[in-house]
Amino acid sequence: PIGAVVGFALGALMDGAPGVAALPPGGRPQAAQRPATSSDLALSLVVLTAAVMKADGRPSQNELGHVRKFFAQQFGPQHSAELLRLLRDVLKRDIPLRDVCEQIRNHLSHPERLQVMHYLIGLAHADGRVHIAEREVLERIAANMGISQKDLGSLDAMFRGPSPSSAYAILEVDPKASDEEVKKAYRRAAMK
Repeated sequence: PIGAVVGFALGALMDGAPGVAALPPGGRPQAAQRPATSSDLALSLVVLTAAVMKADGRPSQNELGHVRKFFAQQFGPQHSAELLRLLRDVLKRDIPLRDVCEQIRNHLSHPERLQVMHYLIGLAHADGRVHIAEREVLERIAANMGISQKDLGSLDAMFRGPSPSSAYAILEVDPKASDEEVKKAYRRAAMK
């Protein structure tokens, strides 16, 4: 499903859209020449980014800034620019969210899926508030990628202001937990 969504968008980009660089020799975009795991992750992020950005109606400048910064840090400036052009076109497509999430679940480890969710939750928080439609999409993505509600709550707590309650939520323990329980939860969170 990721290939179908992205392939259609790539086709639209390469059909002479203004401002799109010509394909390198061999007819494949540079993204496809990277190692498979890097490309797969990048394309997965583009599709899920589009799903979260579309949830509340339209992308905000803060969301776009968050995506630009993250893509540049993770994939470098040139690859980032290619992914942003691809994102622009994926935003216009219908996204088979469940199928995409199941594909990601089958190809990424649990820690990698937690990292993807961390990024997506940060994206939802980028404009200062999480719209109810964004929260619903995040919950669907998490469920379909095999991420528990506890893990989702822990990740979401990372974006709340610093407070004792958010610290306990991040560790997935009750505020009345003993010091030993907190230490165990901390070690468990570090392993994740």
